[in-house]
Amino acid sequence: MRAIAVLAFLLTFSCSTLNYENIETTHIFLEPAFNRTPEEALDVILTQVLNDAFRTDPRFKVENQIKTGETILIKPTILSFSLFSVGYDERDRTTEYRLSMTIRFELYRAGYKKPFKVFTITRYGFYEVSGSGTEIEERKKECMKRVAREIMREFADRLVFERVRGK
Repeated sequence: MRAIAVLAFLLTFSCSTLNYENIETTHIFLEPAFNRTPEEALDVILTQVLNDAFRTDPRFKVENQIKTGETILIKPTILSFSLFSVGYDERDRTTEYRLSMTIRFELYRAGYKKPFKVFTITRYGFYEVSGSGTEIEERKKECMKRVAREIMREFADRLVFERVRGK
């Protein structure tokens, strides 16, 4: 009898932790990314990636207006961007670059001037530098987007995992 009660208790609580409908929706307001690096258009790329990722993630509701006591303001800042040659051919010409990006996310409660949480995330990716200049620039841009998506994924997971709320 006691074993059945324990088993029922374990099944009830273990199943409820796997139910994604129990996850609360976090209301957020995204500010455009601020670029502190000399790399052009990086802020535009990051802002697009953030908007796409948050709008398609069911854990978040992107607000068009700030609601006091409910909305979290997110201010992304690109702190660093770097390129390093990592691949060379037999004539010592560069064949591959490593692109690295560091982004800081400051979270504010609506109406407050100081952030209540700050995340800094660094990620990197690689891209090939063969072909025409246009092809190389396109690969670089795709690598920027890929790295920004990885950073965004980690940031969103941290928001949910640490149960960050605007209240």
